[in-house]
Amino acid sequence: MVFSLSFLRLVDSSILVPVSGRAKISRMSVGCNTWPNGQSYSISQVYKKLLPEVVPPYWSTFIWTRSVVPKHRFILWLAMLKRLPTCARLFHIGISDSDACVICGNAAETQDHIFGSCTYAIGCFSAVMQWLQIPYRTVGLDTLCRWIRNGYKASQWRKHVLLVAVAATVYMIWQVRNKGY
Repeated sequence: MVFSLSFLRLVDSSILVPVSGRAKISRMSVGCNTWPNGQSYSISQVYKKLLPEVVPPYWSTFIWTRSVVPKHRFILWLAMLKRLPTCARLFHIGISDSDACVICGNAAETQDHIFGSCTYAIGCFSAVMQWLQIPYRTVGLDTLCRWIRNGYKASQWRKHVLLVAVAATVYMIWQVRNKGY
């Protein structure tokens, strides 16, 4: 098996040892499953070295918990990625005729509008927060999730309850939006 020097540098010098210009590694000289430096060969190690370091988003740990209903979790995940098919997005693609909000009709229907400044959404979020006895001011979904994770000083159980309530509220707002469309 012949590898170029650039590939060997890309993988890592601790896994493969290059020999001037080109490295020739054969099963006979190295053994069946070891490399020249004595380490055992592992495809998963090479694969992990080739992949870039990926840091998961701050919200991934609390969206993918078992306490949130799966369909609520999926819609919240799409909302956090800003991938929900809003009217503004569909209008930009050429699928929709208008970008006006289906629920209130006051502004362009973006995700920031639906979950942050739409009068219906503000009413839903404030009713849920009042029911949970938590003070609420109008903020976007991203800011609300950051506040739940970092700024809300309560027990872990209470944070979970709040997260489940926010996920359910986002899902129900999206359902109302879909029925109006």
